[in-house]
Amino acid sequence: MRVTPEQTKVPSQEIVLAALSTLPEHNIAVTHTLMRMCHELALNKEVNRMDAQNLAIVIAPNLLWKPQVRSPVSHALACVCSHHRC
Repeated sequence: MRVTPEQTKVPSQEIVLAALSTLPEHNIAVTHTLMRMCHELALNKEVNRMDAQNLAIVIAPNLLWKPQVRSPVSHALACVCSHHRC
């Protein structure tokens, strides 16, 4: 069951600001940059078809994830596949 802002009587903006206030300063800066980028993309939605809903579909799964315990082998494979040094 989802709890909506209407059910909690707290405006969405307050919920977002409260969540952001718990982040470290560097994370806030990255979030700000990401939101500006999304805004710029959405301004061109007629061309790129990336409105707010499509941006949320693409970006949210990359932001909201549960850390998983990875074996040393899967970590090594991820490093090789992404061409990054481990």
